[in-house]
Amino acid sequence: MLFCTGRTYSPKYLDMEAKLNLILKELQGLKFIIDELESKSNKETLKNRESRREDRNDRRRDERTSRPRINENDIIRRIKIDPLTFDGILDTKIFSDWMSDLDYYFDWYKFTEKSRIRFIRMRLIEPARIYWISVERVNEA
Repeated sequence: MLFCTGRTYSPKYLDMEAKLNLILKELQGLKFIIDELESKSNKETLKNRESRREDRNDRRRDERTSRPRINENDIIRRIKIDPLTFDGILDTKIFSDWMSDLDYYFDWYKFTEKSRIRFIRMRLIEPARIYWISVERVNEA
């Protein structure tokens, strides 16, 4: 038996106490590491928040100071062009001018061939429309 501060302890007890002291030192070391990691994590979180806040402020500033970006195709689609109608008058100049205007219109809006025919049919009036309907009926039969 050993003698320590007026008490006697068994070697088995002292051995266990030494092991507990080692465990306590390890726990203190782990606590120190955890505290450092938490501190580092908190700093990174604050840094990320500040960075996000700066990005948000930059976007807001850009939205206020810059003009909205407008796509050229959007502008083209917003412009309304109303092509002329055709009444079937037998004047080649009037007909060719009408077809030329329609070609510009179709290029502007990028019509397919099938859509072009359907659209032309809508732009025909009285005598020309009656003629078109009669041609369609003959072709159906």
